[in-house]
Parts: sequence; C-alpha cells; structure tokens
Amino acid sequence: MPVSAPSLAVGVLLLVASPAALVAQAQPFSIGDIEELVASGVSDVRIVQLARRDCLLFKLDATSEQRLQATRRASAALLRGLRTACYAGAALEVTSDPTGLEVWLGDRRVGATPLRAEVGRGVRTVAVSRGEWRESVTTRVPVDHLVRVHFTAPADTLAWPVEPTREGLAAALDRSVQWAPSRPEPVEPAPFAARRPKSGRIVGAVLGAAAGSWAGYAIDPHSDSVVVDVVGGGALVGLFGWWLGRKLDDAAYKRRVKAYEVQARAHDSAVAAWRAQMDAEHAAWLEQLVDSASAREHMRAESLSVGIRSENERIRARNRAALGPTVTTEPLP
Repeated sequence: MPVSAPSLAVGVLLLVASPAALVAQAQPFSIGDIEELVASGVSDVRIVQLARRDCLLFKLDATSEQRLQATRRASAALLRGLRTACYAGAALEVTSDPTGLEVWLGDRRVGATPLRAEVGRGVRTVAVSRGEWRESVTTRVPVDHLVRVHFTAPADTLAWPVEPTREGLAAALDRSVQWAPSRPEPVEPAPFAARRPKSGRIVGAVLGAAAGSWAGYAIDPHSDSVVVDVVGGGALVGLFGWWLGRKLDDAAYKRRVKAYEVQARAHDSAVAAWRAQMDAEHAAWLEQLVDSASAREHMRAESLSVGIRSENERIRARNRAALGPTVTTEPLP
C-alpha cells in the first residue's frame, strides 16, 4: 500500500525528532521517557542502548514492568535489556516554612512546597521564591539517595493601620445611624374634588320664569292671549335667569380653583424650604458624627502603630537570626 508524503513526514517526526530530543538531554531516562520512546516506535535495541548510556531514573521492579507492559508494545526483550541499564535515580524533597513557596530546579519552575520529585544524580541548584524574595542552595544529589532541602522564609512585617477617609465614614454612618428631622414635613392640602355648582342656574331659571310670567300677566290681564303672554314671558325671562345663574356658578367655581392653586403653590414652597432646612440640619448632624468617628479612628490607629512598630522590630530581628537552608541526605528505602 503506497504511503503518502504527509504520513511519511509524521512517521519521521515520531521516529527521529522525539528520540533526538530525549537523547540531546543527556540525562537519565524516566519511565515516562521510555514509554514515549516505545510509543514512538523506536526499536528495543536503540532504547536499550540509550538507557545503558544515560541510565534510568527508576528501578525496574514489578510495578514499573507492569506499567511498561501496559503500553502493549514493551516486549520481554526490552524489559530484559532495561535490567542491564545503570540506575542513576535519586529523590529530592523540598519543604519550607511557611508552605506554598515556588520551587525552582535550576532555571525551571517545578512546583510549590512541599514537593517531592525524582531527579537524576549530580549537582543541583534548588531555589524557592515568594514575590521578590528568593533563596537558593546548591547540593550534590547522590544516586539512590533522598536529599531533603528545607527553607525558612522571612516572616512578613505587619501592615500599618489605614485610617478610613471622611467620605467613607460619612457613608457608613449615614447608613447605620438613623437621623430624624426636627419638624415634620408640611401637610399637603386636600385634593381638589369640587364639582361645578348648578344652584345658581336653577334659582335663576325659577326666579326668571316666575318674574316673566308675572310680567306677562301684569301687562294685559284682560287680553285674550293672557296664557300665551304668561308662558312666553316666563320662558324668556327664565332662560335669561338660567344663563345669568350659570355665569354666577362658573365664577364661583373658578374662585375655588384659584384658591386651591394658591394653596398648592404655598405648600410646594413650604416643602422646598423644609427640605432645604432639613438637608442643612442633616449635613451638620453628619459632620459632627464624622468628626467624632474620625478622632476615634485616629486614636485607634496611633495606638495600634505603637504595637505594630514594636512587633515589626521583633520580626526583623527573627528574620536576621533565622538559619539558612538545611540539607540532609539519606539512602532511599
């Protein structure tokens, strides 16, 4: 079956580039390195040659053999060959007080304390850092040994107390302390609900009709059309009386509307003046509270500063007297 150019390139990268990168490291192979070589298709003979040249970081025991066999490509011949490779593994344990410091092995960050890792034999520079502070130690790591490195980081000094701002105090006090106005808000006038009056037009119509009827009869009481005169005069004068009464009703209604508008404007002015006065009272009240709270906070900060200054001197003295990194070496079990 023909092989395409891209597939051939991928195969070359897997078979050549990855092993070359591992070979260039010139350091002992971890079990993960061996698994990568096996998965990349490197021959058993070549893997054994590399392992014999640079040694192994792991011991080939039952656990490691099972792990390599789990790749389904680690043959029995490969396992027999790896048993003849030299062992250059060691362990490094880095602890610190306090914990959580960044750990560096050479120029590579490898984790944070507490840390335990497999490393190759040789001279190693171990460093820890926190922020701008950094401390390191160079030690020899013998094969098949555990090297424990412990660092003591300098303790941080206590921060100086921060006094709250006047704006912050004012906002906090305004939320937490209840303020009551010195006098209540002016009462709003009752809503205007008057209806247009009708009494004037009714009275005007009745009186006009009566007056018109009497006038029609009085002009010619013996006339043959006296009924017509009475009815006509009553209707005519009654209509005029209704019109006049309506005018009087409208004038009375407009006077009540105007009076209500005057009351409403007076109320609005009174409320505006009341609010301005209450705002001034509230501002003066709050200013007094802030002055008092600010004085208390300043006294508290001054009192704390004395203790903090003394404690920071003790912390600096302990930091100056603290021991440097400690290194202990013991055989691996």
